Amino acid sequence: MSIYSIKYNIDAKPLGIGGAAKVYGCTRIADGERLAIKILSDKNDNGKVKRFKREIDAIVDIVNHGIDGVLPILDYDKDDLWYVMPLAKSLRSIIDKYAKLQQTAIPVTTYRDEILQQNVEGFIMLADTLKKIHTLGYVHRDIKPDNLYVWNGKYCIGDFGIVDMPTNTALTKKHDRLGAWNTIAPEVLRDARNASNKSDVYSLAKTLWICLSLNTSGFDGRYDYNAPSMSLHDMPHLENAYLLDIDELLYDATQEDSVLRPSMQDFAERLYEWQRTSTDFEKKNKKEWGFIYKALFSGFAMPVVSISDSREIVRILHFFSRYTRLNYTMMPQGGGLTLKDASISPEEGCIYLYFGLTFVCKPTQLTIRGFKDDESWNYLFLELEELKPILTNGVDDEELVEDTPAHYVDSSYAVYGVYDYDSGNKFPPGWKQVTRVCKGNFLIVSKGGFYNSITPTDDGRQSDFSEAEFFDYITAMKKDVDNAKNDTELSCVRHKYWTNPKQILSFSKMDKSVQKSDYDIREHLGDLNFSDLLDGTGDGYAKYYFTFDTLAFRSPFDFYRYLYLCKDGSIKKLDKNDDNIFYAYDKNKALSLLEQLNQRIADECTKHGVANANLQCWANIHCMMQKMPTHFFTYNELNKAILAADDRKDNVVCIDEEGYVVVACDVDYHIFPVSYERFGAFKNCVGPYSNGTAEYIAKDLCSLFLEYIKTGKEARYTEDSDNRDIKEIIRETKMLLNNYKDAAKALSIKNI
Repeated sequence: MSIYSIKYNIDAKPLGIGGAAKVYGCTRIADGERLAIKILSDKNDNGKVKRFKREIDAIVDIVNHGIDGVLPILDYDKDDLWYVMPLAKSLRSIIDKYAKLQQTAIPVTTYRDEILQQNVEGFIMLADTLKKIHTLGYVHRDIKPDNLYVWNGKYCIGDFGIVDMPTNTALTKKHDRLGAWNTIAPEVLRDARNASNKSDVYSLAKTLWICLSLNTSGFDGRYDYNAPSMSLHDMPHLENAYLLDIDELLYDATQEDSVLRPSMQDFAERLYEWQRTSTDFEKKNKKEWGFIYKALFSGFAMPVVSISDSREIVRILHFFSRYTRLNYTMMPQGGGLTLKDASISPEEGCIYLYFGLTFVCKPTQLTIRGFKDDESWNYLFLELEELKPILTNGVDDEELVEDTPAHYVDSSYAVYGVYDYDSGNKFPPGWKQVTRVCKGNFLIVSKGGFYNSITPTDDGRQSDFSEAEFFDYITAMKKDVDNAKNDTELSCVRHKYWTNPKQILSFSKMDKSVQKSDYDIREHLGDLNFSDLLDGTGDGYAKYYFTFDTLAFRSPFDFYRYLYLCKDGSIKKLDKNDDNIFYAYDKNKALSLLEQLNQRIADECTKHGVANANLQCWANIHCMMQKMPTHFFTYNELNKAILAADDRKDNVVCIDEEGYVVVACDVDYHIFPVSYERFGAFKNCVGPYSNGTAEYIAKDLCSLFLEYIKTGKEARYTEDSDNRDIKEIIRETKMLLNNYKDAAKALSIKNI
C-alpha cells in the first residue's frame, strides 16, 4: 500500500492525464482539506522516474527561493513517486468557461473587458514568475493553459515535468518530443536541447493568445495581426477592444529567431503598457495612428497620402477597419457607422464596404490626412465616381439584391430571400443585400475627435465638398478649436459648425396652401352631436363603445376620466362605468360609426380652415364582452392564421369576440377584444415565410384570452405575463367556458 493512501482519500476519476503521470483530486484525512495529488504512472521507465524526481526537486527549490508564483508541493515521496499540491483552477477550465458563456452572450462583447483585464493582469504575474525562475537557471519548456493555474487569486505555474535544470543530467535527447504542439517554440521542436529562456517567452505568448481568443487549437508560426484566422481583431468577443500593444507583443514574441524575441521582463512591461494606454484616449489614438503609418507607409507620418488604385484602397480600408476608435464613417447621404471591412466587388471598378450592412461604391481616390500635432483630427476621405442607378433614376443610393455577381434586382422581398412575395421564387445561393451608392463621398474620422462630437456633422456634408475643400473646412475648424480658451468658446465653435456651410435653406418652397387657423376643435367638442348616426340595435358577442383622443395635456386628476360618445350623441368626460355611455351591439355598424365619427370631425375642422383634423382629435373604438365566447382557438388555428397573413403590412394577432384567431391590420385591431403586440411589416413574424411565431406567442395569447373571459374587458399584450404553465392556463380557460356554455347565448357582461 502506498503511503499517500494512509494520508489522503483519492478520487476515483483523475482530473488530468499527462504523458507520465495522472493528477487526482484528493481529501486530506487529517483536516478534510481538498487538494490535488500527482502520481507517476509508469514507475518502470527509468527516464520518467528521473524526470519526476527532478520535477519535485525543481519545485521545492524554486519555492524555497521565495518565488510565490509556483504551485507549491505540500507533501511528497520521491521513493513512492507522488506529490501533493493545492487544488487550483487551470487556465484551460477558465477558457472553457468563457467559451461556453460566449455561446449565449448578448451582446457578443459582454465579457470582453473581463477577459482582457483578467488575462493581462494574470500574464504579468506569470511573466514576472518566469523571469525569477530563469534567474535560477530553470527553463519550464511546457508553458500551456493546462499547466497554468489560478490559486489564491494569483496566476501560477505548475507541472515542471520537462523542466530544464541548471544541474542538467542530459535526460533530454535531440529528437525528444517536449511540450504542446500549439505552444512549443520552434527551436525546441527542432532540438529539445536548444530550449532557452526565450523558448518560454514564445510559449507564454502563444498561451496568452489562446486565453484571449478562447481558441485552444492555437495557430501555426508567427502571429499575424492581418490574418483573419489568428488576428485578435477578428474575434467577435474582442470587437472594439484596444489591442495594439498586445498585437505587437504577440508579433515580436513569436518570431522564429529566439534572439529577436523580447525578454520576459519586456513581456511584462509591454502588458503594463497596455494597461496604461487602454484607459487613455489620446495615447491610444496616437499609438494606433503610429502603428498604421508603420504598417502601411513604412513608418512615415506623411501629412497627406492619396491612393487611386481600388485594390490598394481595399487593403488600406481592411487594415484601418480594425482600429475602431479611429473609425467612425460618415455615410454619403447622412448617418454614420463603424467600418468593419472592405473587399473588391465584381462590378467593374467597384468595392464593397461592410458596416454590418454591405455598401457597393466606385472609388476614385482615397485621401488620408494627418495632423502631427493632434492625431484626433486625422481623417480618411473616400471620393466616389457617380454610378447610374439600376432601378430608379435620380436617386443617390439604392437598396438592391445582388443575386449573381454584379447583377442587381429589386430588394423589396429580400427579408424572405425571394424575388417575389406571391410566387416565392428564391434567390440563388450566395445572394446578398446591398446599398449601391450612386454618388457622394465617405468620410472616416476618429470616434473621440472634435468633428464627430458635433452631432449634425453626420448629415453627409462631406459629399458637398471635394477633398481639398473639405481639408480647408476642417483645418479652419481645428484652428477655431485651438484658439478657444474655455468651454464657452468651445461651445461657440460647435455652434458655428453646426450646419453645413454649403447647404442653402430655402423657405420659399414651403407649402403655401396650408391655411393657418386659430380654430381648435378640442375647445368645441361640447358643440358636436352625433345622435343622427347612432344605432344601438343588434345582438352580438361583444358590444362597442367610443372614446376621443386629443393631443391636449391631460391633468393627472383626469387620469380615470375619458371623453366618451354618449347615448344622446354628445361627447362628454365620464367615468368608465357611466350609464350614459353609448354602446353599439353590431360589429359592422360599430365600424361604420367609427368611420363616420372621424369623417365628421375632419369635415368640421376643414370648415374652419384646419388642414388635418387628426392633429387635434380622433375617435377610437373599444370592445367589451356581451356574451361569453363559445369557441377556444387551437394551436393549429393560430399557426394557420399566422402563415396566411400578409407580412407586407403591419399586423396584430387577435382573438375575436367568439374565440377565433384573426390576424388584423395594425389600425383595425381595436375592434377585437384580445390582441398581441404589433408585428411590423417585413419583419417575417407572420406570413408564408415566417416560422415559429405561433409557438412563442401561444401562451401569452391564451393568458390574454383567459383575462378577457374572466373580466369581460379588452385584453392587450403587456410585458407582464402569466407565469403558469400553458396547460394550467388552458385548463382554467376551458373550465370557465364549459361552466357558461349552456347560458352563452343569453349571458351579459353583468352576469359574469
